Amino acid sequence: MRQIIAGDGTYLNTLADVAWALHHTKKDGKTQGQVRLNMQMDVQNWCPQVVSVSGDDGSEPAAFAADLLSEVLYVLDRNFLDFGFLTCLLERNNDFVLRIRSNAPAVQVLQTLPLSAADAEAGVVADQIVSLSGRGAPEGRFRRVTIKTINRQGKEETILLLSNLIDPQIAAHVIGSIYRMRWQIELFFKWLKTWARLDHLLSTSRNGITFQFYVAVIGVLLMYLQSGKRVSVYALAALGRLARGQCTLDEAMAVIARRDRERQMSRARQQRARARKKLV
Repeated sequence: MRQIIAGDGTYLNTLADVAWALHHTKKDGKTQGQVRLNMQMDVQNWCPQVVSVSGDDGSEPAAFAADLLSEVLYVLDRNFLDFGFLTCLLERNNDFVLRIRSNAPAVQVLQTLPLSAADAEAGVVADQIVSLSGRGAPEGRFRRVTIKTINRQGKEETILLLSNLIDPQIAAHVIGSIYRMRWQIELFFKWLKTWARLDHLLSTSRNGITFQFYVAVIGVLLMYLQSGKRVSVYALAALGRLARGQCTLDEAMAVIARRDRERQMSRARQQRARARKKLV
């Protein structure tokens, strides 16, 4: 099995006067700047393989095409349906599993493959060999897998997947399982914004923003290794004091431990209060 790489981008808030950022007007009439963090991540170990920063300088597929790896398996969402991007990806001897829309791309069905019991159990309702049509469409045979599933809102959802994994030895439900691994990059982005506190950027340059990303990730991971606990806002404040030379490592760890005890005691009090309300 090739290394599985999830590719996606997430938007981060930055200062409004960053000229190359994307800009939009908020409800209060103020201008907000945003940049996109483009990441290619190994889904097995959450290790970023390629990171870049974009503003208003092009589409997401174009940003990723410049930094594609070779001989890996990419897992991608619908916004990467771009024939030029797919051509670049295939030219580097990569495989891909890409979610597509119900109305795009246009395809010609060449063969319908039989479904196994495992496919049916996984919700697969169609497994087809297709060719793509349209201006700039990559040549060759591809695979379109249709899966019926229940989304997080409890509603039925149809997922269409396009892949170049046309070997029938690779079962359709396996392609579905590969696509589900893409969720790891969404979890990473949530972790990045929530626990690494990278929800607002201070630098105004691409290099500075990239540097801030790496510092945040390395700092949070080191604190986790040191404390063995999920990083909190108090731990990040202690890290800042330590970096400025305002306390020692032992003092910082003592603050983190004290805050952790206080949070545990607060949660215990809340649980007792809720229990008393239920008795009444």
